[in-house]
Amino acid sequence: MGFTFIVGTTSIFLLVIYQSFGQITTDRHKNQQQHQKQQLNRIMLSPNRVPHWKVENNINRGPFYGQPEQVHLSYASDPAKLWVTWLTFDDTLDSLVVWGDQYSQLTRKTPATVDYFVDGGTEKTKRYTHRALIEGLKPGQRYFYRVGSQFGWSSIFSFVGLKERPNGGYKYAVFGDMGNINARSLGKLQREAQEGDFDMILHVGDLAYNLDTEQGQFGDEFMRQIEPISAYVPYMTVVGNHEYNYNFSHYINRFTMPNSENQNLFYSFDLGPAHFIAFSTEFYFWPNYYRFESLAAQWHWLIRDLEKANLNRHQVPWIITMGHRPMYCSDFSGDDCTRYDSIVRTGLPLVHAFGLEKLFFKYGVDLEIWAHEHTFERMYPVYNRTVYNGSVENPYVDPPAPVHIISGSAGCQENTDTFIAHPGPWSAFRSSNYGFSRMHIFNSTHLYFEQTIAANETIEDHFWLVKNRHGPYDWTDRKRLFRHGTYVPHNYCHHPSQCDKKWDYLSWFFNPYVGYTDDFGQIYSNTMHTVHDSFVIFGLSTIYIIFSAILCWQTYTMSSSHQTYQPSWTQKMTFLQVIIISLVNSIACVIYVSMQFVRISKIYIIVGTYAWLFSSGCPPLVYLLLNKRIRNDCANFGRAIFHFLRNDHNNSVPNGQIAMAWMAPNYAGNNANNRNNNNNNVQQ
Repeated sequence: MGFTFIVGTTSIFLLVIYQSFGQITTDRHKNQQQHQKQQLNRIMLSPNRVPHWKVENNINRGPFYGQPEQVHLSYASDPAKLWVTWLTFDDTLDSLVVWGDQYSQLTRKTPATVDYFVDGGTEKTKRYTHRALIEGLKPGQRYFYRVGSQFGWSSIFSFVGLKERPNGGYKYAVFGDMGNINARSLGKLQREAQEGDFDMILHVGDLAYNLDTEQGQFGDEFMRQIEPISAYVPYMTVVGNHEYNYNFSHYINRFTMPNSENQNLFYSFDLGPAHFIAFSTEFYFWPNYYRFESLAAQWHWLIRDLEKANLNRHQVPWIITMGHRPMYCSDFSGDDCTRYDSIVRTGLPLVHAFGLEKLFFKYGVDLEIWAHEHTFERMYPVYNRTVYNGSVENPYVDPPAPVHIISGSAGCQENTDTFIAHPGPWSAFRSSNYGFSRMHIFNSTHLYFEQTIAANETIEDHFWLVKNRHGPYDWTDRKRLFRHGTYVPHNYCHHPSQCDKKWDYLSWFFNPYVGYTDDFGQIYSNTMHTVHDSFVIFGLSTIYIIFSAILCWQTYTMSSSHQTYQPSWTQKMTFLQVIIISLVNSIACVIYVSMQFVRISKIYIIVGTYAWLFSSGCPPLVYLLLNKRIRNDCANFGRAIFHFLRNDHNNSVPNGQIAMAWMAPNYAGNNANNRNNNNNNVQQ
């Protein structure tokens, strides 16, 4: 109970520190953060506004830049509805979508709302975002549309109302990290989108590299480049680390996702047999932008959304999550996914709060899609670093854990990442070729996934994920996973250069984090240390049991002859001394032995370390606090030294008399006190 209290108190303290760090950083950049805070919420313009060009009643005045551009569609959580979003560089006052089911008859009109945002760069460029919701769409019907106002119109684009394909389900393009420089997959995606090969695009973070670069011009160019895709097919996005500048303002204001109250940062939607959840991994890494409140808000939203989705699994069985930074990977980049205690996987450091792996396992997530690593990597089903690799049966048929996919090699100027020499056991297939993924969810049981090389459109990997039963993973899944799975320990070597590192007992003793830091090369395994600590554990326990038995027996014997006998204060203090000293040593030894056989959280290592260090100073401290004789002896010795130092050196007594001066007070005075002290000595 006491140990649980320590852990809980420490967790609260560290959460406060995490939150305070965000506040400190915010205060440090107060002026910049005030501007960033303004950009977090969209600034909606009133329909009754008077733009700058209409202040004067002059028919020859108008907006300087009224031409619409960067047109893109997004799903509105209903197959009969789509959002149309575009951008202008001036306020056109009125804007709308005109559309219809014939190219030459765009008779329907849908007005748009308008908001604006200011780029955080030196030029403070202002952009106006127009959003219109088209409703009443029929499945499979082709519609034509254009956007704009009297001051400029776009080209005529088209789209098809969402409808299940003849062979079932919907098809998706899946990728991340494309950018507008070296966007190697762009041409293939443009062609396939216009040919109707996709029903939806899933861009899992890191869009333009970056949306805000050069006063936002990189973002403008990226949006123009994807227009041949996004103007024809709903383009769904996930926020990544390259969108973080200016409080994610470009990402928030340029796109329109479902659940817009969350500023596009986390949302969910159903399409056919699948429930998609998009969330921000950046809350875990940017406390100066999004402090504890934002992370907690997303966490509770995820719980509510997953609970709701599980209640509806009889109609929408698949649950697929999309986040930018992965939990597992085989890259040699030092990213979070290469660490044993991945923040995304296990939560905030030490306290492990808001860890996503347990949450997704608890609610039965089927597929987890990631990017960030500039590679493609397909994982075996994995949970808590235990890999279900198909040694007994097909790992992708009713897997007992979620399947992870990294698809982050669509392009960008940073090139592809380098893999480590030997992949982790969770890695089933990996590739550093530029490319993108295709996913086809046929029905409630079958999902097909493939990876295409951008250079030659060769399919380099594919697999079927078959789930005959959807829902939270239960004890039978855990049993299969741990019986037939492979556990990857904390000291697993991710690179041969790190496997050669050895640490002796002394290096470990003075650095208790060896083997429990993010450097996988720090390996701790010491047989003699284990034997020693085991001996201490059993030895202390045995001594304590014997001591307790003797004390109880003496108490019983004396009580039988003295009916009113009560243990003396000295006996109680002696008993307490043994308990404290034994407990401190035992805690440290139990933790140190356990850590070589099972996974131990860092917070337990900290407790063990301080318990071990405290055990060296614990006995003297306990004696001084609880043993009256030792306390008096120390006080008398101190007084003797003090008087000796005060005496003139020439008149000082011989050194041998210091001991007499120290001992004298113990034997002078009342004889009764001397006898009591002697009795205390015997009992102790």
